[in-house]
Amino acid sequence: MGQEKLYIPYGLKTDNEIFPGFGSKQLKQSAVGTLSSAMFGGLIYGITGALALLILFIIAGLFGSVMFTIRDQYNISVVDQIGNLIKFNKSQQKFKYVYKKWE
Repeated sequence: MGQEKLYIPYGLKTDNEIFPGFGSKQLKQSAVGTLSSAMFGGLIYGITGALALLILFIIAGLFGSVMFTIRDQYNISVVDQIGNLIKFNKSQQKFKYVYKKWE
């Protein structure tokens, strides 16, 4: 019998991407991050009147949200990894086990 090798491709992307690692889902996530940063910057601008801080918050929010949502070669982003860590910490960590000898 000949040995057949099973080839399992890794790193397949199922959705269209704007640029590598950044698709429509990441675009929505980064838009929310940019808008929330802009709102916070607007709040700071309303209190202090410093326009430079508003612009800084908008630019930092844009670049930061893109960097946090872009996927790497393993198809996971920083936001996804943080979500996985939170989900793991909420899951059951202690398993009560009583040893019984079967007869």
